[in-house]
Amino acid sequence: VTEPSEDSDGPIGALIEGIMESVAEWYSRNLGAEVRKGVKERHNQGIHNRQPPFGYHRGEDKKALVVNAEEAEGVRLAFNAYATGEYSYTTVADLLNEHGYRSTSGCLFSRYTVREILRNRIYLGEVRYQETRWNTDGTRSFDAPVEWNDGNHNAIIEQDLWDKIEAMRGKRRSHRQDTKSYNSYLLRGLVYCYSCCSHPLDEADFPSWGKMYCRTHSGHGVSYYYCSASQRAGTCGQKSVPVDIIDKQVVSALMSLKPPKNYL
Repeated sequence: VTEPSEDSDGPIGALIEGIMESVAEWYSRNLGAEVRKGVKERHNQGIHNRQPPFGYHRGEDKKALVVNAEEAEGVRLAFNAYATGEYSYTTVADLLNEHGYRSTSGCLFSRYTVREILRNRIYLGEVRYQETRWNTDGTRSFDAPVEWNDGNHNAIIEQDLWDKIEAMRGKRRSHRQDTKSYNSYLLRGLVYCYSCCSHPLDEADFPSWGKMYCRTHSGHGVSYYYCSASQRAGTCGQKSVPVDIIDKQVVSALMSLKPPKNYL
């Protein structure tokens, strides 16, 4: 409050204020660039930059990941079970819970936490890096490519087991909903949770993070969109939203568009 400003010192105050603001902006941007350089260098050295995932903990040097022997058995249990083709994400989660395992947040496993485990190459001894980019409105952009590099920690699973998991996931990607009960949701795969996308966790895996899924209640037949995070350890307070509410809003917005006459 004691520094020169346009209000207190006139033109010279405005000049000094502008210079100080420019210096502060440069300092902030330069600091961000140096931090990103540091994160990239740690990645090149094989150091995991985020919180240790299930199956690992930080070593005494606070850099290298160390295998947590007890949790590593849970990781192998999940991978081996899913590789048989007899388990889904949900039943693998039930299996882990039955054996007394809990996620890094101390909560029960869900299909979504299991999915993230089975898609995480860190268990092959690799580390993940994604360049930090920003949208024009100041929000984080996750369109930068994800890079994987050899880490300085020990792997928990072998490459052949990972390949079996990938093959099994490929078989399950096709939509298997019964034709008689199939619902052609208007916005399937297009609805995202504002809360989750505005405040992503460290392990956020875009573009699947924050996606709201479709479901029709078998009892009363009401269709709705629900956020996956609401079942992933209660990290989101977004409640399920009836399909009709969102669909009508989107259709209304589309109907208000006026494309040019020569659009076709």
